[in-house]
Parts: sequence; C-alpha cells; structure tokens
Amino acid sequence: MSKAYDRVEWRFLDAVMNKMGFNDRWRRWIMECMSTVNYSFTINGEIREYVTPQRGIRQGDPLSLYLFLLCSEGLSSLLHTATEEKRIMGLKISRLGPTVSHLFFADDSLIFCKADPKNATELRRILHVYEKGTGQMINLEKSSVLFSKNVDQQLQLVTSQALGDIQIVNKGRYLGLPMVVTRSKNQLFGYIKDNIQHRLQRWKNKLLSAAGKEVMLKAVALALPTYTMSCFKLPKRLRKDINSIMANYWWGEANGRNKMHWSSWSNIALDRKFGGLGFKDLEAFNIALLGKQVWRLLTQPNLLVSKVLKARYFPKESIFNCKVPANASWTWKGLMGTRKFMEGGIRRRIGNGKSTNIWGDCWIPDAHLDKVSSTKPQGSALQKVHDLIHQRKWNRPLIFATFSNQDAGKILNIPISLGDREDCHYWIHRTNGIYTVGSAYRKLTQDATLDHQGCFKKWWTTVTEAKARTEGNDHLSLTANILWHIWKNRNAREFDGKQRQPWKTVQKAQEEWFEFKEANDKSSTRSIEETGTRQSQVQLQEQRHNSVTLRLAIQVRKVTSQLGIGITCAGNIQQQAQGWALHDRSSGNHLIDELEAIKLLLSKAAVYQFENIEVRLDNKRVFHLIQHAKTQDMRVTTLLEDILTLKALFRMCSFCLVNGDNNHLSNRISAYALNIIQDEEFVIP
Repeated sequence: MSKAYDRVEWRFLDAVMNKMGFNDRWRRWIMECMSTVNYSFTINGEIREYVTPQRGIRQGDPLSLYLFLLCSEGLSSLLHTATEEKRIMGLKISRLGPTVSHLFFADDSLIFCKADPKNATELRRILHVYEKGTGQMINLEKSSVLFSKNVDQQLQLVTSQALGDIQIVNKGRYLGLPMVVTRSKNQLFGYIKDNIQHRLQRWKNKLLSAAGKEVMLKAVALALPTYTMSCFKLPKRLRKDINSIMANYWWGEANGRNKMHWSSWSNIALDRKFGGLGFKDLEAFNIALLGKQVWRLLTQPNLLVSKVLKARYFPKESIFNCKVPANASWTWKGLMGTRKFMEGGIRRRIGNGKSTNIWGDCWIPDAHLDKVSSTKPQGSALQKVHDLIHQRKWNRPLIFATFSNQDAGKILNIPISLGDREDCHYWIHRTNGIYTVGSAYRKLTQDATLDHQGCFKKWWTTVTEAKARTEGNDHLSLTANILWHIWKNRNAREFDGKQRQPWKTVQKAQEEWFEFKEANDKSSTRSIEETGTRQSQVQLQEQRHNSVTLRLAIQVRKVTSQLGIGITCAGNIQQQAQGWALHDRSSGNHLIDELEAIKLLLSKAAVYQFENIEVRLDNKRVFHLIQHAKTQDMRVTTLLEDILTLKALFRMCSFCLVNGDNNHLSNRISAYALNIIQDEEFVIP
C-alpha cells in the first residue's frame, strides 16, 4: 500500500465499525479522535497556518494500529467472498486442508490465487473496489508476483499483465523471511551472517569495553537471527560461521589480525554460574524456538497454520507419531528435528480422559516412562483414557485386568479432576506447565553445564568461602568486638602502663560477644512469642461465631498401599463435634496423599453445607503449596486446582499452619481408618 495510513477514508472506517456492531457513542468518540487533528508547518523558523485533514489516521498513535486493522477487514471480506463464490481459487496445499486466499500483516499483504488471466482480472477488480472505497492505493512498484515452477513463461507473462504489469520475481521475502527455500540453505540464509558482520564491524563498536561488547553481542548480534530461527532450522555451517564472527569480535583484533582466543566459544556460552558469560548456544536456542511452534500446533489447533500443517502432514495421527515425507518443506523438517526433545518434556494431563489415547499418548507422569509399557490385549475396545474412568474414579478391576501391576499402580496414582475439565498438554520443565523458550533452552543446555558445574563451583566456593558462610554477620560483629578490645588494651598500656597478653584479649572479646549474642537471641524470641500471641488473640476475636474448625491426619500402610484419613470437625457451642474415618488407596507419595485428604475434607464440608470453615494444617510444605499453587508435578497441580475449586464453594475458607502435637484425635481416627472397608462418621461427645 502507498501511504497506507494517510489515505484511510473516515467515512469508510465509520461504516465498517457500524457494520461490525460498534456502539454509536463509541463510533462518535473514535471519529472525534481522528477528526480533531491539525497540522502546522514551520517555514524559516516561523509556524504557519494550521491544516485540517479530511482523511487519514495519525502515525505513531497507538489507536491507529487497530483502526488500520478495521480498514483491512474490507479487503479481507472481499477476498473471502470471492473465494466462496469461486471467482478466485485460493491456495490449498492438501485435500483436507483449508483454502488460504490471503495473509495480512499491517500494510504488507500476501494474496494467493490460481495463475490464469481470469483469476488475475478478478483480483485486480477487487483491489480497485477496495481502493475506491477506502482511499488506499496499491503501490505497483513495490509489488511483485511469484509463480510456482509448474507455470510456463507465456502464462506468467499474461497473468502479470492482467494484474497491471506487476514485476515477476523468482525469489521473494515476506516479513523478512524467504518465501522460497532453495537447495543451498547457507546461501539462502547468508543475509543473517552478513547483517551480524555489518553491525559488529562498525568502527564505534570496535572501541567498546568488554562490558559493552557483551551487551552488543547479547542485545544485537544474537537478536538478529532470532525471528528466522523461530521458523527455520539454520544450517550447521551457518551457525558455526556466526559463532566465529562473534568470537572474533569478543576477543578483538590488532593490526588487522585476530587476537588469541583464550577460551573456546562453547565455554564462553555457558551460564555465568558455571563460569561462562551467558551467550546463547545457537543450536540449542534454535531448537527451543522451533519447539515453541510445535507447542502452538499442539495447544492451539484452531490456528490457521495448525490446520494447514495438520491436514498436510499428520491428518489422522499425533504429531509425534507421523512420518516425515521426503518432499516435506524445510520448515516442517526443522519442526520435526525438535520432536524427540519435545516428546521427552510433554505429557498429557488427564481431565475427563476423552481426548487422550491410552496406547499412543504420553500421559503417565513418570520422567522415565513415556507411554504405557503394557501391550494392548487382543480384541480390546479400550481406546481413550475415559474408558478407564467410572463415576469420576478409576475402574480398578478393569485397570488391573488390562495392564501390568507396574502400569496399573502408576495409573491409579493419577488424580482425576472433580470437574469435566478437558485433557491438555503439560510441559514438565515449568511450574505452570506452559512451554517457554527459556525453560526449553535451560533443559537443552543442562547436560553441557553439568560437565562444568563441579569444578567451577568448588573453585568459586573456595575463593569466596567467607562470603558464602551463613554466619557471616556473626563473624563481622565478633571481629569488630575483638578490634575494640585491642584498642582498649592499647590505651591501657599507653596511659595506665597495664600489659595484657594477646590471647587473653581475644578470649575476653569472645566471652563478651557470646554473652551479648545470647541475651539478644532471648530478647528476640520473647518478642516473636509476644507478637504471635497478640496476633492469635486478634484472629480469635475476629473469628465468626458460626465458623467450623477442621483438622486432619493421615497414616499409610506401605505393604498394602492403604491410606487412612482422620478428620475432626469442631464448631461453636451449638454444634456437636464430628469426625470422619476415610479409607483410600495411597499413591506412595506423602505430599499427594495429604493433598488428596484435604480434597476429601473440603468435599465433606461442602456436603454438610458448612459456610465458614478454617482448615488447620501441620505440614508447612502443603500449606505453602496451597497458598502459592506452583509446582512441576502434574498430579499435584490437578489436586491444587480441585482444592481451590472447592474452596470457592464456601463463604469463608481459610488455611492456617499450626503445631501438630495436639492432633491426637485425628491421628487415632486415621489409624482406625486403615482397618475399615467403608467410610465411617462419628459424633464426638
């Protein structure tokens, strides 16, 4: 588009907003924002009269970006209509895939159609209608047409003339990326190396200090190939050349010759805590960026790129199980190069189990087990994990009859969500389960850093031993006290003639310091106890009369994997104390067992329609997990979500951390629960 922002007709933009259903007041506000602008000209240092425009949107205004998108909707609608009415044949790379007629990014447009005069004439007519309605004008000098290799020269010429004599090109770029990938990848992506070399060879950059060079490499040189690496896998030779350019710049040159490289680039690229400078490893960074695209294909199947690639390469199977055809694009081959790494870090998090395949997906939360190791029984109709669930509980007889004891135990340890939550993908290397380039890069470079971790940390700890000690403040105050006694002994010798041996001086200073420290610790302890007492008194005063206090205890019988849960409930004076003995299967993990017990506790409280409850916990780790809800374990995440969901059912639900020594009744009930078959309820006198 030529002068895209300056040519936007206000009337057209208002008509688009009206058609899209914007409120009249909102439209009036937007029109006032556009129409109240004035421009002035400075001629010979004097400001001349103001000019009031009748069209166009302001450059640099944050609102202008979105207004131009509304304007582009007109062209998008025209192309969609023409495609649906078969007046234009869009691009379709597979039989099952969607038809793509255009791609827009701001004022850069990529339009697809069949290479014949009929389609070209219709496209030219659509562009003319768009120009007339919006005020936009196509810049034919900056536009070009690219044909596939199957179109003969005569047809290319006729089609180009129908489009308005647009220039024919064999190669092109869209948003800075090559549209056609040729055989020579080093030559195709060579512009990246040239750009980096051009930036680093400027004379000002050669005069930078070591800190300035570090910023230059991290903020400029390593940023230039990032966008390309997020779409394509760079050739190994090109990555090596880029590393060489950055290494030469880092070590510098003298008299036109590179200086000595005192350490390899792989060592410099290590993280700072392992002795490096934190420069990116291009190969690992490239894989991490491409892995982000694989993650988007898995988690956002409704994106246009997801629909196109799925229909072309994996229409009926998982992206991790599909074969890579020999004629696959370079983009797809790059994505498939990350498949092994991604498969090792992605698991299916079970919700209702309806979209997870039992035999093909990685859904068991075990770092050493990708899929179910048991073979599918002959004639079995089990396909989805949902088939193993009955009334939101695992069907134990069916599971033990279908899988090995090892697989069955791992399956039964997976918590099932209370709600009808859909299954989803989970990235095991991050606490919230969402893939990030940073977490993937850290995982990829983990093996390399382990080789350097030991020796460097020992050396660094040795050098900074005194600083690393936790009692450093005590050493500082003791040293100050010793110095003070040395000064006092000096004065005693100079003015009073008294002489004391050095070791006695140090001993006296140490004794005084220990007395001071002991007295200070006792004072601090009393202060904490008094503060805690005052806080507990305030909490008791503010507690509502109808609140219910709940406590629990669990006991595990490891031989039979039995879990006994004891819950006690104490209310106000009008309410009787209650207790529940619950029997369940232990997961073998104390943390998961306790969270499962809290989930059952809240379920019981919801059934009895308690409104205000206070749950007292004696496990500090569980208490902090509930408060912050951050973990890398999928099973723990599911339980925490259920606990927060149940918590929202009450008018007031609070968790507090207390001492576990006074929880004798719940402990006795939990021990009793190990020997029962059905859950029992007690009324405590």
